[in-house]
Amino acid sequence: TGFMNPALIVSFLVAGVALLFNRTAPIGLIIVAPSIFVITCFHWFLSGQYVWGSIWPIWFLLLAWRYRRVFARLWERQPA
Repeated sequence: TGFMNPALIVSFLVAGVALLFNRTAPIGLIIVAPSIFVITCFHWFLSGQYVWGSIWPIWFLLLAWRYRRVFARLWERQPA
């Protein structure tokens, strides 16, 4: 139907702009996470390029580790 490539382009642009700023970087990581997963699985399972496929999740995990305090708030219980 022709919507997939424009949807990917928009999500990559929004995530990329969000990653440029410290305040919005965690939401950029959340937006780009499914695409990183698909890219990694493609390289591991379909093309057999294990090294190239391993680079993407390593970079993603390094960025997620950088913002781990922001993501930790997702699992904290709020007082009633």
